[in-house]
Amino acid sequence: MNEKLYGSIDIGGTKIRMGLVDRGGNILFRKMFLMPKNKTWEKILEIIVTVFSDMLHEARCSFRRLYGIGIGCPGTFDGKREVISFAPNLKWRSVPIKSFLEERLPAPIWLENDTNLSTIGVAAFGEGKHVNTLIGIFIGTGIGGGIILDKELFIGSTGGAGEVGHMIVKENGPLCNCGNRGCLEAIASTRAIYERIYRQYARRYKEKNIFLDFKNNTDKSHAIKSAYYGGEAIAKKILNQAFFSLGVGIINLINVFNPDMIVFGGGLSETMGDVMIEQVNEVVKQHAMPGTFEEVKIICTGLGEDAPIFGGAALVEMKRNT
Repeated sequence: MNEKLYGSIDIGGTKIRMGLVDRGGNILFRKMFLMPKNKTWEKILEIIVTVFSDMLHEARCSFRRLYGIGIGCPGTFDGKREVISFAPNLKWRSVPIKSFLEERLPAPIWLENDTNLSTIGVAAFGEGKHVNTLIGIFIGTGIGGGIILDKELFIGSTGGAGEVGHMIVKENGPLCNCGNRGCLEAIASTRAIYERIYRQYARRYKEKNIFLDFKNNTDKSHAIKSAYYGGEAIAKKILNQAFFSLGVGIINLINVFNPDMIVFGGGLSETMGDVMIEQVNEVVKQHAMPGTFEEVKIICTGLGEDAPIFGGAALVEMKRNT
């Protein structure tokens, strides 16, 4: 195999994924590992370098065969996309990620917010290929978004556009990692939903199987799904409240951008997608401005966890041609 490839790295709040993509849009190799706990940003990036280099070795691919590496990371960046200004879920501030990785990975590197990267992936390889205006919303440890306007990624004046998880949707609501209260992320992210159910179950069912089963399920999205369909009213109430808040956030985005499509991704959309889309659509129909929402398609992406891997390839292609 001598063709040139695209490298992708997705640094998430709980998992790190990477892959190699060919020009035909095929993911040839993948790697995934859990975000190391209680490690400095330097150590985490060193681990990423090692695992990515090992993946290339397994693929019998040299760095010279890479068009480049597209990397996604949560948080906000400086205007040049070289330094992570603030990543609340990683507790990183002023991390010079690009220079650090360029010294260790001998290939062109381009950085983007992780959910921008996933949105680019959906726009280039997924459901958004044939629309002009698209908003991607990805629900995991936090909630992030990406905005495509006239087929171009919109990053705003300083590069921070798309932080939909930090729209305040509830006055004096739960405390968010960013320091504010009532952010969408603090109510409707996978972590927020899981922690609310956990606290309620611990209080009501401390030593019973319903709590122990929930506690011992290491996949938070599947634990939430099991709780919802298990018939326990408190779990349904918490999910319904989260999806209502999500719908309020979607209404704000529709009223501002009037997009062709809103695409959900992330673990919760994969396990609870049908229920989530149904409830969000109902909130939108009841409360959005007439004339703004009727043509908006609200769906879950079929790319799943591969969205940022495709996005990394699309980012490299986009940057090397500019």
